[in-house]
Amino acid sequence: MTAYRLTQGSTQARFDSLGHLTHLGHPDHIKDRPSPFHLQGPCREGYWSVNCGARDILFDPETTRRGFDYAAGKLTLTSVFRGPGDWWGLDLSRVYQLDGDLLRCDFTLQNWSPGGESRAETADGEVTAAAPIGRLRYQTGVNSWTDYSSDWKHRPYPTSLRVERDFFWGAATSMSNDVIGWFTATKTDGWSTLYESTGDQRVRSCTIDFINSMDAHPARWKHQEVRLGRSNPKYTGTFYIGRFESIEHLWRRAADTLGVAFLAGPRYTGFTGESLEFDVIAPSNLRRPVRAHISDEQTGAPLSTVESSNGGKLSILLEGTAGRRVIELDAGGGKTTEARIWQQVDWRESLQIAARFAAESKPPSGYNAESMLALITVSQAAAYLGDERCREVAAQTLRRAYQVHYDPATGLHKTAHHRLQNYGSLLDAARIYHDCLGVTDEIDPLRKSTGQLLSLQRDDGNFYRHHVIYNNVIHPVKSLFDWSEHLRKLGFAADADRARAAAERAYRCIARAGDDTQTEGSEHFEDGMTACSAYQIASLWPHFGRKPEDLATAFDIYAKRKMLKSRLPDSRFFGGTLRHWELYWAMGLGQAMLAGHGWGAWSASLAHALFMASGRWDCLIDAYATVTNCLQSADPDTGRFHMGIVVDPSWRDYFGLGTQHAGEEYVAVPDEVRVAGESHSVFLTLHDSFYKQTYLRLRADGGVEALNGRVSGNNGGGIELDSFALAPREVVVVNETTGVLPRIMVNGKDGQPVIEIKPKAQA
Repeated sequence: MTAYRLTQGSTQARFDSLGHLTHLGHPDHIKDRPSPFHLQGPCREGYWSVNCGARDILFDPETTRRGFDYAAGKLTLTSVFRGPGDWWGLDLSRVYQLDGDLLRCDFTLQNWSPGGESRAETADGEVTAAAPIGRLRYQTGVNSWTDYSSDWKHRPYPTSLRVERDFFWGAATSMSNDVIGWFTATKTDGWSTLYESTGDQRVRSCTIDFINSMDAHPARWKHQEVRLGRSNPKYTGTFYIGRFESIEHLWRRAADTLGVAFLAGPRYTGFTGESLEFDVIAPSNLRRPVRAHISDEQTGAPLSTVESSNGGKLSILLEGTAGRRVIELDAGGGKTTEARIWQQVDWRESLQIAARFAAESKPPSGYNAESMLALITVSQAAAYLGDERCREVAAQTLRRAYQVHYDPATGLHKTAHHRLQNYGSLLDAARIYHDCLGVTDEIDPLRKSTGQLLSLQRDDGNFYRHHVIYNNVIHPVKSLFDWSEHLRKLGFAADADRARAAAERAYRCIARAGDDTQTEGSEHFEDGMTACSAYQIASLWPHFGRKPEDLATAFDIYAKRKMLKSRLPDSRFFGGTLRHWELYWAMGLGQAMLAGHGWGAWSASLAHALFMASGRWDCLIDAYATVTNCLQSADPDTGRFHMGIVVDPSWRDYFGLGTQHAGEEYVAVPDEVRVAGESHSVFLTLHDSFYKQTYLRLRADGGVEALNGRVSGNNGGGIELDSFALAPREVVVVNETTGVLPRIMVNGKDGQPVIEIKPKAQA
């Protein structure tokens, strides 16, 4: 069958006989790299549909006219639709051509009527030819479908899609760093994710809506009203598709093509008083600094304007009250981009909101593992904030758990014994409750629950839920190990030995399996099982042999997962793992990709464990960025602790059939869900990291960096740190120098325990 190729320099675009884009990139690599697009079925690239009046129209690729001008390097596709009686219709033309290493598409949607003249609009608007265009949708065809982890290698996932005020950019990335990206030269009204079907889990592809006046949208942008008629017979647009080395490379090409600038940084959150420094990716021929107009997200009030330096850097001082700031970048090309940063005064406010919400509205419960996690939050609020109501609820929770949900005589979970997290999360919550409040409540039934968890381990070392390996849901092996240390501290040495030995046997299995988690069959990168796998390897590695190959396995999984996390320059999304099934499966709502969800904190736990094992400072920054992404679900205005933020521009509740909502919004836990949810998982991560530790980096060049604290003095007498930790217990120092550690004072006091890490070359 006929196929089409556009070649220019080292770039080639291949199309099939119907005009679907199948390959894009260097001709020598096309044979080596699988196509990033669906090559068959209804999700292929180049499916266009338009809503005109009360109906959706698909421009059938089978009837599309194709014109190929080899000399000019252009492929023209023309599709038509004719209404009843051929007295009105629509034409859609697309012209593809290469522009350097980019594939450019210019499209025109045109009104049609016999004789080539548009039908005159009537006063009552009943002439179909003059109907408003509700939606013009382009299906990208990117192949995101995965059954198993082995599928992920070259399956780009729509991780970072963004509608700016006057244009759109988006990137789908795979764990092999296949970056398929798009950006438009014209206004775009939205995008959407395609699932396998309503209520199913896997994402198939994504679409770009060049026109969409039908759906509710975030208030961040205003959508277009397009009416094709005699006075306005055509709608035109331009977009680019490319293979990119990274999202930064995508931004660079968009900056040069469109005259815009992008903000790029390792984190978009910080404490008031800090200065955050960002790279500014601007047009190569820029003749003036990029201006950043900063405003308050809540009030819209302008705060300041700063300019980029000659080196392409932008420094922003975080000052004022807690909240998000909107940064509009203007490179002088007529279009702007938008970023968001979040600043916290301390850790107290988000903890207070989440804990009080759990104590008063969605209490912790032994009903299931997720609801039990809120015991961690209320225990922390009782200990660190002196909240007596939370202290009361914490004590009630464990007592009630063994009255209603667990058998105190056997420790058995009464309704879901084989659900391992019902034991792992229980032990985590009880351990932190005991640590925070200095009690040993329910220790005897908890010891029996430990035995119930151990009973789910088989001779091969794996933990099983019925007949399925369940080592990585959530992270029961790490929970068991931590509990064994807790038991030892309380004097139960024999119990501690049994628990630790079981954890070690399971650790060997997890390290051997790597990212082949073998759990629950079908796998999806955002599911979190691989994060839990690598987290358990990295965190238990120092205790069980310190084999270099085990740590390398954890780093390999981390690199793959990090590639698939959102890179939007927006604190609400950045670092999110885009869980796409929580709204539907956990809350009975519609389907949408979710960031800021507590289970994203598993990725933060992984990054922090790798930092502690290797001293890699970038892992610590990633952990902080991910944790603070989750904490923004604590809403100071309403006092609610949301389940996360919808990334999609729009979504519908109740299985996709109910009320439509504008996206980019935080979603409240529904009223019918009466107990706490899994969002509280983030407070487990915080308990073992930022609530207790302050971090210091002594660079080889003599520089000093701090995280979760501020360097207030650095002289011959040592380094003085002001810690942001809620309960500062230790300083973790990454010593990249050849010298000994200086004297370190924390909050004006000596004697803080110090953990010194020498960065490992292997890491």
